[in-house]
This record gives sequence, C-alpha cells and structure tokens, in this order.
Amino acid sequence: MAQKKKSGKIIGMPLTPANQIRTRARNLTIGDCWITADWEEMREANILVTRIHKQGGVTFGVYLVDLALFGIKDAFYQFNMPALEFDDFIRKYAEKEPTDKIGYPLAHNIIYGAIGYAEEFDFHPHKDFSVAQYILEEDTEEVPLIELEFGVDGLPTIFKSDEEPRVAEIKQLERFAGKGNYNVIDLGARPTREPDDMNSPDFIDDEDDEEDEFDEFDEFDEFEDEFEDEFEDEDDDEEDGEDDFGSGDEPAVDPDVVEEYLAGVDWDTIHSQCDQVFAIKPWETLFETDIFAIKLPGSGKEYFVSVMGSLGQMFALTFYEGERAIYKFFELQDQKLHYHPTSVLAIPHFMISWDRRRDLNPVQAAILKRLDVQYDGKKVWPQIRQIKPGYFPGIADLREFKNIGILLSQCLDILPRALNDRSLLREKLKRQSTVLFRIPKKNRGEWIWHDEFKLPEVEQALDKVKYDRFYLEDYKQLPVLWKTLQVDIVLQPFPIREKDGEIRYHFMLIALDPVTELVVMGNMLKSAKRYETTLNGISNLIMEEMIKQGGRPARIEYRNPDLALVLQLFKDLAGTEIVFKRNLEPLGPVIITLIDQLSKQKSR
Repeated sequence: MAQKKKSGKIIGMPLTPANQIRTRARNLTIGDCWITADWEEMREANILVTRIHKQGGVTFGVYLVDLALFGIKDAFYQFNMPALEFDDFIRKYAEKEPTDKIGYPLAHNIIYGAIGYAEEFDFHPHKDFSVAQYILEEDTEEVPLIELEFGVDGLPTIFKSDEEPRVAEIKQLERFAGKGNYNVIDLGARPTREPDDMNSPDFIDDEDDEEDEFDEFDEFDEFEDEFEDEFEDEDDDEEDGEDDFGSGDEPAVDPDVVEEYLAGVDWDTIHSQCDQVFAIKPWETLFETDIFAIKLPGSGKEYFVSVMGSLGQMFALTFYEGERAIYKFFELQDQKLHYHPTSVLAIPHFMISWDRRRDLNPVQAAILKRLDVQYDGKKVWPQIRQIKPGYFPGIADLREFKNIGILLSQCLDILPRALNDRSLLREKLKRQSTVLFRIPKKNRGEWIWHDEFKLPEVEQALDKVKYDRFYLEDYKQLPVLWKTLQVDIVLQPFPIREKDGEIRYHFMLIALDPVTELVVMGNMLKSAKRYETTLNGISNLIMEEMIKQGGRPARIEYRNPDLALVLQLFKDLAGTEIVFKRNLEPLGPVIITLIDQLSKQKSR
C-alpha cells in the first residue's frame, strides 16, 4: 500500500531575526559605527555597526574584539529596532563606557584583521558571529584596507587573571607560535572586560541581568537542579568522583522494565557508538547551531542533530524530531529573552548526554549496573533521555533504540568530517536556510547513504481540528470585546506526579490583552499522552472561556506554529483575524514573569 504523501509546503528555515539578518542586512544602508574610546591602549574593543531600514528602524551588531590574540570573543545582534528605542539604547550604551564614532572601513578592518590574526593561532570567532557577520560587508577588496597592529609589541598576547587563568589557551598559543614567541600578561585578581556585559539585558535596558542562564541552551542542568530535592534520593551523598555504583541505596525501578530494555537493545553497539562520539569530543569545535539532519530508512522520519557542550557545562547530542521541532529550536535561539528555559520541554526530541553517575535516570543506572559497565571520571556516563511535550524526561522508549543506533552510526560518519571542515555543514553559494541531510537510498537490497542539502518541509501539527459546534454557534454570536488578544501555550514551571506514576508538566493556555497588558485567560491543560490530543482541546477551551466572559476578540496574534490550524478554525468559521508574529510583545515578557512567580510559589 502506498504511503500517504505528507502534506506541507517547502519553505526555508523560519524567518527569525537571525535569518532575516542573514538574508536582508547587507541590502540595508550602513549607518553610524562606534568603538570603545581606549581600544588602542587596552587592545580590546566593543564595536557597534548599524544598518538603517527605509522606515527608520535600525539593525545592528556589537562585536567584542580582542586585538591582542583572540579575535571575536563575543557578538550580539538585533534586527530592526525602532528608531526611538535605538536612540535610548545607544544612550545607555555610551553611558557604560566612553565611545567614539568611527567610519565603517576602520570598524571592518579591526574586526576582520583581528579574526585573521586569531586564526593564525587556531582561535576562531564566537559562535554568534556566524549571524552577526552579515551586518558587516563581505571582506573583499571593495572595503579599503587600513594597516593595523595586532598583538602587543608585535607578539600575540594573552591577558590572564585569577578568574581566567587561560591555561588551555596558553598551551594552544605555545603550540602554534612556539616557545618565547608570545606574551602572557598576568592581571592578578583584576578581570578583563567581560564579553557577557554586552549580551546581558542590562546592556539594553534596566532589567536585572538574567541572560547567562540562556547562553548555552543547557536548560536540562537548570530544571534538574531546580527540582533535584523533589525527585532525587535525599540520602544520595555520592561524591562526584565515584566511578562505580557502590553499595548505596538505588532508586526503585521496575525490574520487568529493566529486563525489557536488556533484552530489546543491543547495548554493546549503543555503548560503543556513544564511546566513539565522546572520544572525538565534537563540542570542542562545533556549536549547537551547527545543525545537520538524518533521514531514517524506511519510515522517512527526519531528525535534526545539534551538538551541545561548547561551554563545557554539559556534553550531549540532541536529536530534534521533525521539522516543527527544529523550527522551535531556532525560535528559542533567536528569542531567548522571551522564552523560559523549560520551553525546551515542549519540543519533541531525545538526547544522548554524558553525565555524572548520580545524575543517571534510575532505569539507565540499573541497566548499566546489570551490564557491569564502568566509566572512569565525571560527566562520562552515557544516558539516553527522551523528551515528549509535557512529560518529565526519562529513558527513551524501547522502540526508539533501533533508530538511535542508526542515528549514531550516521553521526559517526558526519561528525569527524565536520570537525575537520566546519564548512561541510554549510552549502556554498546557495541559500543559508538549507540543511545538510544524510539521505538513505536502497540499492540491491542495501541502504546506501549520501549527503544532500535541502530545505526542510514544514508540516502542520494537526491534520484536523475537533470542535464543539454548539460552542461555535454561541461564540459567533458574541460581541467584539477586545480589538486584539495574544494567545500562547506554555509549560507550567513545575512537574506533577500523576496517579499512574508519570511525571508531567501541564500546559497553560494564556490570552493577554496587549493594550491593558491584563491576562484575560489562564487555563491549565492536562498533558495527554499525545501532544496532538492536548492541542485538539484548545479551540473548545478558548470558545468556552470567551462565552463565560461575554465577548470575543476581533483579532488573535500567536507565535507558536502548533496553534496555526487550531486558530485557523476561528478565522474560517467565525471571521476572526489571525496573525502569526515571531515576537509577541508584551505577552512574551509577561509569560516569563508569570512562570517565575509560579516557580517561587511552588518552592515555598
């Protein structure tokens, strides 16, 4: 029987601010540029470059440049900030440290000159430069060359301090420059200018500095620490350095479940593959946004692979399930300030991570114990967790392990090549939104794999929306009470253990009046076993709540693509205007404030 063709349209990666910068910024007029006033003396500078939109908005990039050695230590970008907001931004920017206006050619030469100097010693630009570079002109002969001095007194130089001893960097510099051909200047307890300063919200406005928790997308470390007391064994006093399972009490697990996993999985192969990935340490070269995809043979299911761990906080491969999942991943990356860290739990994916022994899932720990598998050291124990929207992460479903073996085998094909040449993951001279896929093709009964760049297909979350026709008739008769409502679904910030033993994060359906900034609807949605079932209940819930309040909106704005078909119902059958927006203001910040308040109440 022929498979039903998956509906959907072929589009590029989501038109996020990052992709808008990649595709549009160089078509805008270059505006003013600023640089730290003491940059020549300090050998380090913040450089701000602007692009001006015809309507007056400003796209800009800020680059933390180390002229002594490291090149681009950090980068920050913003797309189409309103002119008045930018005026306020640049005022606060100048208040933080003295700045001078400079011409674009000087800014360009400092940035690209520092990059070229750093690459002589195998130091590469910060990962966010992969986007921020598109605010700059291409580095060609069309930009006038300005001779500049890099290093200090003609030698590459590392500034170290008690806070940043730079041991690894000094070893690398000695390897590439040779002993005696570089400087190390000890600043003692005085830290150098912190690159995070320009990424923090305080750099932009007067809010508290909260962005550090988003820097590496390591939300699992955060929410696990937050709920550790509730879900981990309180008597677990294991030392970080313990290498075996010891004789302490282990969390109770169903022995039948352990037996099923032991019998149904080729653990020797899985562990061997995990060990091979860990040995090549892809996180030392690749960033989480260096995405590639693998299409499974037979089912055609697609997984998008992200390498986590460039900051050393955790080491993992994350496999995002399908196009909507990777769409949400990039949305979180581009709108970090407007999403809570637990938002990652609404993205279907599984993760292979290398953790401390005490952080293993109880089933995973029991399996390793039964297999008598030992690892020497911290953060080296492999575990495989699956994240279903609304569910607390646990060991991957047994049926997924066949796919996991295939995915790991293809990772072991592509990762060594990507480590040798990062440009492998980027299609030359074509659209930036394409992704490198590993594609299987059957030949004489065998699957033959090849590389192919293509645009992901974006599919709807639902094929059909269910609704109560009586609710609909009553809803259509309601008077218009709000000009606009902003609607979103988010995870509650704390897990709930259900009667069946499952630990779930329930959803909240939130509607906000952007004029008054009042929440007019905040309903809990119990997580169903299938995320699609949860989504299918939303249309009735909205109509029921509006009927209770005696009015309906003329327009609904949303940012979650999973709501597209659900809300389309209101347009098709009730004439409500439906608008998709990447960044919902003021709903995004309100949601984060609400979730933080709920978290604090729960912790009391």
